[in-house]
Amino acid sequence: MELEFESKFEINCTVEFIISKSFTRIALQFPDELLKDSTKVVSALKSKTRLLTDREVRFFVMADTTYGSCCIDEVGALHIDAECVVHYGQTCLSPTSVLPAFFVFGKASINVSSCVKHLIDYASYRLGGLTWDLPEGSKIEDYLLFWIGSDSSAFANVVLTFNGCDIVRYDAEEDSLVTEFYQQRRILKRRYYLVEKAKDANIIGILVGTLGVAGYLHMIHHMQALISAAGKKSYILAMGRPNPAKLANFPECDVFIYISCAQTALLDSKEFMSPVITPFEANLAFSRGSEWTGAYLMHFQDVINSVKSESEAHSGSEEPRFSFFQGGYVEDHKTNDQAKNGEEDTGETMALVQAAEKALQLRGNDHNSLTKQTAAKSGPEYFLRRAYRGLEINSENTSPEPYIVGRSGKASGYKQE
Repeated sequence: MELEFESKFEINCTVEFIISKSFTRIALQFPDELLKDSTKVVSALKSKTRLLTDREVRFFVMADTTYGSCCIDEVGALHIDAECVVHYGQTCLSPTSVLPAFFVFGKASINVSSCVKHLIDYASYRLGGLTWDLPEGSKIEDYLLFWIGSDSSAFANVVLTFNGCDIVRYDAEEDSLVTEFYQQRRILKRRYYLVEKAKDANIIGILVGTLGVAGYLHMIHHMQALISAAGKKSYILAMGRPNPAKLANFPECDVFIYISCAQTALLDSKEFMSPVITPFEANLAFSRGSEWTGAYLMHFQDVINSVKSESEAHSGSEEPRFSFFQGGYVEDHKTNDQAKNGEEDTGETMALVQAAEKALQLRGNDHNSLTKQTAAKSGPEYFLRRAYRGLEINSENTSPEPYIVGRSGKASGYKQE
C-alpha cells in the first residue's frame, strides 16, 4: 500500500526535482478531491528530503484556488514566497509566468487488453500524445482521433479544436466505447450562436479568469484594443470564479469575454443573463470581415496571431453588417468617418445619450434597410436609461435635515420605554 501511494503521487520524482533545483520553499497545490491526501503527501516528502539534504525544506499546502484548479495558482504561491509549485491532479498545462512548476498527474487504472481490442478496429496510423507531426501532404481531417478518458472539459476542447475529424472515445472507468457525439457537436453550433449574439453587443465585460497563465495580461490589453477598434465599450472585471449570480451584478454588459486557460474557457450556461465567450470568439465577433473557417483556437498566442493576420487582410473601409437577431443590416456606433479620422472617446460619455435621438430605425419588412444601434453604449448611459432609478430626489429642498436625538439603551427595553 505504501509503494502504491508513493507511485500515485510520484514522491521519489518530486523529491528528485526539489533536490536538483535546491528549492527550500515549495507550494503543493491540491484540487478538492485530493486534499484529503495532502497531509500524508507532505509527511512522505519531508521524510524523503531529510535523507537527501541537510537544508530545511518547507512545504505549504494550497487549496481552494481563486480560479480553476487546473491552473497553477502563482498568486497564492507568491504570497508564501514559494520557489516552485507542485501541482497535483488534472491540469491544463498552461505555461506559468514566474514560478517553475512540477506536475503530478496521478495514476489511473485501465483494462489494456479491452482498450486495445476497441482501438484495433479504428487504428491505421499511430500518432500519440497531445502534439504530433503529420506526414507531408496530410491533413488532420484525414485522421481519426481515439481519445482514452472521460467526458471532461479537456475532451470538449478536443471536439472543438479538431471539429473536422471523426472522434472515438474509450471510457476506461466504464470499459465502454463511445462513437456518437451529438451533444459535443451541438457545442460547436452553440458557440457559433454566441458569436453572432456578441456582434450586436455594445458593452463588453472582460472577465479575468487567471492570474498565472503566461500571456494573460497581454491578452487583456489585446481584447481592449480589439473592442475599442470596433467602437464598443469594455470594462475589466476580476471576481475569481465567475458564476451566474456574480455576473448578474453587471446587467449593463451585453456579453462577457472570459480570459482563462484552455480547459476552463468554455463557460456556458443558460443561467447566465449574458453570453460568455472566449477571446477567439471575440475576435470573430468584433473583427469586421473575419469569417469562421472551421479552425477553433484556444491558446493566447494563437489567437493574437490570428487577429494580426486578419487585421492586415481586412484593413479596408467598413460597411454595414447583417444582424441575424435584428433581421437587417446594422451600422455600428463607430462610423466610417470616425474610423478614417481616428476619433476617440473624449471621456464625455454622457454626451452620447443625445446622439441616440438621431439614430435610424428599421421600418416594415424591408431587410435591406439600414438601422443604427440605439442600445446603451456605455455603463453611464445604461444607468441613465433605467426605468427605475431609486428614490425620488427633491431638488427644490436642498437644506440639510436637522439632527434628532435617537433612543438609547438595549433593544429589549430602551430608557424611554
